Amino acid sequence: MAGSKHQQICAKDYDVHPELFLASIPRARLLGPCGVVITPDHAIVEESAWTGDGWLEKNRAVVSLSLPKPETLAGQYFTIASFSAEGYAHWILDALPRLSLLPYLRRSDVKIIVSNTLKPWQAESLNLLGVDPEKIIVLNNRHLQLEVLHLPSYIGQPGTIHPIACRWLRRNFVSKETGGARRRLYITRRHARRRVVNESELEPILDRYGFEIIATEKLSFAEQVRLFNQAEAIAGPHGAGLTNIVFAPKDCKVFELFADTCIRAMYYQLTGVIGQSYWYLAGMGLQDLEHNDSGFDDMRICPDEFELTLSRMLGPESC
Repeated sequence: MAGSKHQQICAKDYDVHPELFLASIPRARLLGPCGVVITPDHAIVEESAWTGDGWLEKNRAVVSLSLPKPETLAGQYFTIASFSAEGYAHWILDALPRLSLLPYLRRSDVKIIVSNTLKPWQAESLNLLGVDPEKIIVLNNRHLQLEVLHLPSYIGQPGTIHPIACRWLRRNFVSKETGGARRRLYITRRHARRRVVNESELEPILDRYGFEIIATEKLSFAEQVRLFNQAEAIAGPHGAGLTNIVFAPKDCKVFELFADTCIRAMYYQLTGVIGQSYWYLAGMGLQDLEHNDSGFDDMRICPDEFELTLSRMLGPESC
C-alpha cells in the first residue's frame, strides 16, 4: 500500500479483542432473530448482542413493551444466532467461528441454534463442518425458554476478525495443498449495492492484467473456497465477496475499492491477520438515495489510478 493511509485504515493497525468465553446458563431465554440471551433473573447478557454502539439499545429485547410467552424446549442448546447472520460476511466471520468453542462442551447431544432459515451456502458450510442437519434449530422471531443454553462468545467483536477465528476458518475449510493455477480475480458487485458504476471502463484494464470477473453470489460455498484458494491477486469493491480472502493463500495480493464517502478497514485488518499484502483506492462516492447510510454508496473509480495501483501491486512485468 503506497502513500499515506486513510484514518479509518490507520485505526485498524491493531485491535484489542475481548476475552473468549463459553457460558452454560440453565433456564435461559433466547430472543430471535439476533439471539439476545435473557437470564432467569431477567437480565440481558450484553455479550450476546451486537457489540457496536447503540445496537443493544435498539434490540427487540429492550424496546418491546412486552414479549410473547416463551416456547419451552428441553435439552442442551448452543447458539450461533447473531445480528445479520443471513449476510455472507457476518455468517463467515461472526457466526461460524463461534462453533470453534463447541468441542469444549464434550457433549454429543447439543443442538445448534441459528438465526434464520438457512440459505443453501449456509447449510453447505455447516455440512462441511460435519454439523448434523437434524440438530439445527432455526430461531427466526421466536422467544425460547431453554433447559440449558450454551452461549459462546464472539471470536473477536463482530466485523473485527480475531486471529483465532481466522486460523479456525482456514484449518476447517482450506485444502492443505493450494492446487492448480494461480488466478487473478476481480469481484464484481454490479447486481448489488455499493457498485462500481463505471466498471465497464475498468474491464479492459482487468483483461490486460489477466483478471477473471467473478460474481460470487452465483457460486456455491465450496466453489468460492476452492476459487479463492487458488488466487494470487484479488481486487474488487468493498463488500461481502471479499470475505473470501480468508481462504486465499498467504502470499495473495488484495486490492480493495471504496467510495470516498465510506472507507471501512475490516478487510485490511483481515489481510494483516493472514499476512497478505493490501492495497486500496478510494473513488468518488455516489449517494444511494434508497439508504441514509453512506456505506451503501456506489462509486466511480478513475481508470488511470486503478491501472497505476494494479501495476504497482503486481509489478511492471505483470501486464
